Amino acid sequence: MRRLIRSEGKFITCPLEDLSLRADLGEHFALEEGEHKTSDPLFKIVPSTPEILEGELTPLDIDLFIYGGYSWYITYCEEMPLTESGFDPRKVYAISAFYEEKEAGNKMTFLARRIIAKDENDRQANILLKDDVSRALYEHLAYLRDNRIGWIEAGDDLEKCITTVYTLKEVIDPEDLMIEGVFKDIVISLDQLHYDRTLNNGKATWLIAYGNRE
Repeated sequence: MRRLIRSEGKFITCPLEDLSLRADLGEHFALEEGEHKTSDPLFKIVPSTPEILEGELTPLDIDLFIYGGYSWYITYCEEMPLTESGFDPRKVYAISAFYEEKEAGNKMTFLARRIIAKDENDRQANILLKDDVSRALYEHLAYLRDNRIGWIEAGDDLEKCITTVYTLKEVIDPEDLMIEGVFKDIVISLDQLHYDRTLNNGKATWLIAYGNRE
């Protein structure tokens, strides 16, 4: 009997705990340029979380995210098979991963979206895919917000993406992040929403935090 997760609409967003399915998806992440190359890249990281500032990954990063205790969530187009034989990576349009830390809580490590190919011959199909990916990404973020799944620290492109779903009432007060010991040294901006902190690579970056830390 075929095992499925059924969707009420076009997309289904749900946790992905099966490591074999994660590994299947891991083979399709676009990697940083150089010696590593993915033969069939389907997913691109949305820059920038502090953990993946430029949106570039190595094979070691992928292995860590698959097997290192991260929580994955995916948005799948139509009914989602729960077996590797029926699972189609091309129908996955959005992926996020969270990691639980003692002080920080359950925090997003990355958000990835389906790549829209530029070399497709069918222009109309490409336009439809682009529209579907945008809708799926919106539904993915809405699922995270509505189910109070973790929190997101974002800047640049990722912040633009997050603010299509999250509102000002979901912004985490930067002062709370300092008081609760998440970050020791941050500079809070005049808007009292953004803050500047120095990342592990030594780069100081303006960020904003959304979501749930309870």
